[in-house]
Amino acid sequence: MFVRLRLNAGGDSSCLPPPAPTHVPDGRTAEEAEMITAMFRFRKYNRDVESYLKRLEQAARARRISPPIHTQMHNDMVDTLRRVVEQFNFQVRTYKAREALGRRSARAQRH
Repeated sequence: MFVRLRLNAGGDSSCLPPPAPTHVPDGRTAEEAEMITAMFRFRKYNRDVESYLKRLEQAARARRISPPIHTQMHNDMVDTLRRVVEQFNFQVRTYKAREALGRRSARAQRH
């Protein structure tokens, strides 16, 4: 859908959405370093999405894309961001729960 919308936007490559991170660590098995690396990757993706949405708004104001196309592109990007971030946040919660369980087990073994 984005390719078709890009063509409707006059081929403005600045209105291409940023690629979402393709790897979400498994919170059941990931090491801390992997989760931290992913966190930075997702923060960058969030900044890239914010920048994209600003460029998209500028394109709409300059009438390079129509209001319905702008709305669709905006909503698609926000939906993608929400979906990807929810996947990551789920894995973060899984990781934190695993770590908390490990700490409790370690304390119980010491006492």
